[in-house]
Amino acid sequence: MLVPATPDHLPWIRDVLSDGARSGAFETELAHPGLASDLFFANLTRALHAGVLMAEDASGRIGDVQCVGYVDLDTEAPHAGLGFVFFKALPGDFFELWLAATRPAARGRGVARAMLRAALDTPTGRLAHVARVNTAGAWAASMGRVLVDVGYRCERTGHELDWYVHERAPDDLATFVRHGPAIGS
Repeated sequence: MLVPATPDHLPWIRDVLSDGARSGAFETELAHPGLASDLFFANLTRALHAGVLMAEDASGRIGDVQCVGYVDLDTEAPHAGLGFVFFKALPGDFFELWLAATRPAARGRGVARAMLRAALDTPTGRLAHVARVNTAGAWAASMGRVLVDVGYRCERTGHELDWYVHERAPDDLATFVRHGPAIGS
């Protein structure tokens, strides 16, 4: 059952992100407590409370960026989330599928695919034209297949990141991603 993410969901979201960081799916700084991890989770907490993150925009300025999150709750144990999806605003009234993960026990059961389909059917999700996958993650290939199954196509592969663009995206955005700056390439 997909519902908007709230601050009450943060403890298990943090656990899933930290676990993912240990496997290479997310920035390694999130794997253990420390300044970078504390700042990231304080920013995510802010997003859960206010719907905005502090982030760098395309011009390099730091400011508020809209962030919308959803959690997939286990209908048999609603306090236990199965996974989460966060969308982060991009210039041009688009969103990035910014963070998505499932609990280890939910993996390999189609949970991520169903969760992403539901999230991409929300008003924000219909504008989520870009997704990136950290290629170092143990689940990177699986996540890439899930993204393709829900309407994305890989537009650029790199050393650290693979870039995906949704089939609903404007052609000029796909061209930009394909030939854009070498961020994470």
